[in-house]
Amino acid sequence: MGDVVVETRDLVRTLGEKVQQVILDHISLHIRRGEFVALTGHSGSGKSTLLYLLGVLDKPTSGQVLIEGQDTSMLSDDDRAALRNDKLGYVFQFHFLLPEFSVLENVMIPMLRRGFSSGRATKQATDTLDYLGLGELGQRRPNELSGGQQQRVSIARALAGKPTILLADEPTGNLDSKNGEIVIQLFEKLNREQGTTLVMVTHDPLFAERASRRVSLKDGRVIADSGSPVLPTNGLHSVPKASASAS
Repeated sequence: MGDVVVETRDLVRTLGEKVQQVILDHISLHIRRGEFVALTGHSGSGKSTLLYLLGVLDKPTSGQVLIEGQDTSMLSDDDRAALRNDKLGYVFQFHFLLPEFSVLENVMIPMLRRGFSSGRATKQATDTLDYLGLGELGQRRPNELSGGQQQRVSIARALAGKPTILLADEPTGNLDSKNGEIVIQLFEKLNREQGTTLVMVTHDPLFAERASRRVSLKDGRVIADSGSPVLPTNGLHSVPKASASAS
């Protein structure tokens, strides 16, 4: 396994001021290059909040998130946006494809925003669509695709810029079992053939089992990690909390 690409140190996320609701309670994790990690837990466990912090889409109340050793808490908003564009790819439960653009154009857009030339963006988008078996769909509009095809295009969009890590929040949650299986097989292929580092939030235990590492959360804490032992907390660092509601 490779070097550490994402690290959290004593990560805390709370909501509210007078009465604090603890969503994440002192989370420390290392994710190495080439790992396929599934974040699991019941609704309210904090798994999606953790993913958003790993993806620099939210800021922790305290603690650190490091991407390839860079402390994201020290970055300006512009630098955080640049880091997201350069190193992180996102797949969500809903595809968020732009209906007025073709499939190829949707996959190109993030690269064009990063300053890629039109020629380079076109080539990388075309190559990625071909690799994912979507090459014949390049000139179609999103509303001409099935739900499964739309989600696969959203994966192509996330991958085309060659991110350091791919983050997926319930990527099969809006799909039937057949298309969900196709997406998971695609993630396995990317991890196996391309060495893509993947972190996926899922509520489906069968899909979670397909990951090489499973991290389970409950009430904002890691209670199981197949990649490393979880030491019991001594309570010295715990923040008094109300029941968490974030997933």
